[in-house]
Amino acid sequence: MKQLGIICCTLFCLSSVTAQMNYLPGSIKKNSGETVEGFIDYKGWDINPKQIKFRTSAESTVVVYTISDLISFEVTGKDKFVRADVTEDMKPVSVSDLNNSPEKPTVNTTVFLRELFRNERIGLYFLKDFKYHFFVQEGNGKFDELIYSVTFSSDYSKIVNRSVFQNQLLTYFPEKRSDAAVVAALAKLNYVEKDLTNFFYYITNTPPKKHERVKPVLFAGTGMAYSTINVTGPTKIADHSIKSSISPLFFIGADFGTRRGGPALLRLQAEYYTAQYQSSYMRPYGGYTAEDERYTLKMSTIKASMGLIYQFWRSDKNIAYAGLEVSGNFSSYKENVLTLRDTTAGTTRTQKDPLIFEGTWFGVHALAGYQLNKRFDISIVGKLMGSFSNMELIGVKPSLYEIKVGYRL
Repeated sequence: MKQLGIICCTLFCLSSVTAQMNYLPGSIKKNSGETVEGFIDYKGWDINPKQIKFRTSAESTVVVYTISDLISFEVTGKDKFVRADVTEDMKPVSVSDLNNSPEKPTVNTTVFLRELFRNERIGLYFLKDFKYHFFVQEGNGKFDELIYSVTFSSDYSKIVNRSVFQNQLLTYFPEKRSDAAVVAALAKLNYVEKDLTNFFYYITNTPPKKHERVKPVLFAGTGMAYSTINVTGPTKIADHSIKSSISPLFFIGADFGTRRGGPALLRLQAEYYTAQYQSSYMRPYGGYTAEDERYTLKMSTIKASMGLIYQFWRSDKNIAYAGLEVSGNFSSYKENVLTLRDTTAGTTRTQKDPLIFEGTWFGVHALAGYQLNKRFDISIVGKLMGSFSNMELIGVKPSLYEIKVGYRL
């Protein structure tokens, strides 16, 4: 793990060379009403931002705008945020927090709300801090929060979910109160972004926005696999010092992102590598004879993995990331032989399959990487858990580190 730590530190240092920026086309609307086109440092905000960085061109000076400076801002094709004075419900919805009542049940504040739906009549907006909040604005009126709460029952024997927002929504669409289909849809409505947004498109008979389909990013490459094994238990090989294996590897894969371009990615990957382990040991027998023991293991592995990646740093063209992956490994063993040579008599005998290995095994891996110009990907992977041997008395502990260089299509 020492080598893995050194490489991770190196990648982190690389990520700190330039400012953490990811500028995409967008616009801002100032308090004066002026709209300015330019580029916004887009973070795919999970929690609503309190400020943004903006520049009018790639060469211009970066300006920081806060909530008090802007009426709204929009990252083209991604998000639109509007400034709003809201009364925010502060009561917890997490069961673990129900016994911790807030000092004030509501708070008046000014925030950037993310726009989920808007037509000439009504709009739906989203805020996330310690929980989800959804707000409705009729025309240019005030923003009213849709209320959802979690409480204990009167005898504290169970948790009660109070979906007040379902009845609230009918107050904005009184003409739909007797519509059985709408009432049925409300009964199934969850207090989540997808459900509420789809409901607004449905009840206003508005065609849903057609978002550009997010295509996976394909990549392929090569690298080196460095691995060792340590054997313990009642076997001659436990006395051996087994040499490390260094071999080439080849891989292909795809990264799946989200429409909003958030920092989290799903990575699917297939990889092929080989490993060759060799060891020797001179075992003494009395004072005059010895047995020369030599062990050889040659294996080939196809590794199929699924990983969750978090891009903890992004600039215009470069990205640094880290994550975890789980793998299914399919291994074959071309050679698994212990050779024993009597140095006095000169005779040799062999033992085939002195250790028993699995054809299919699972692993858990840590990974970190750096993307250069969003084309070249340099990454390292270290196995945290998993072994290709499952013998009862004999333990085989493998380690595996990979250095990989890929090209993103």
